[in-house]
Amino acid sequence: RWAIQAGRIDEVFAEILQNMINNPAIPTSNHEHIQENLNDEMGNGDELKVHFTLFRNLLSALKIGDEEYENTPMNPGTQKIIDSLRDASLDQNNSLRILSLMSSEELICPHEFPILLAELRKYVDPKDLIYFDVHIEADVKHADDLIKLCYETITRTRQKISAVFDYQEEDLNNNCEFYDDLIKT
Repeated sequence: RWAIQAGRIDEVFAEILQNMINNPAIPTSNHEHIQENLNDEMGNGDELKVHFTLFRNLLSALKIGDEEYENTPMNPGTQKIIDSLRDASLDQNNSLRILSLMSSEELICPHEFPILLAELRKYVDPKDLIYFDVHIEADVKHADDLIKLCYETITRTRQKISAVFDYQEEDLNNNCEFYDDLIKT
């Protein structure tokens, strides 16, 4: 259940990062870090290292076929995470929200993935779990970069730092709902 729902979120990450780059509310001086994140997401030119390709390999290792993945409906918590990230990435009036939401999303993975990885290693060949290793390592840097962009945005726009924490709390609440939905099903 986790793999199918998390795949839906992973599937839209490149779109959201591209939206951020295209969003005129985010200064071009901030694009370097976002572009680096997008490049990582896209495997830095190596089709086999595209993060969603790695995720598809994980689904395959878990014996989840394309049809099952595509036909399983999204849980409300999954949809809420995707909608909040997508909407914020397109919002041309508030760049701080998407920077904050994405920094929170990137902060979560290095903490949750080792737990999932420890369990999955009991059942799945470690070579099929590279998706997790890639994110555990890369997402720390992405989160740091996005947090730095949050502070630059606060300084530039004179917003209160509490806004970052409010947006991150929004994202954490969405992620709690994501996991609550998994427990319910």
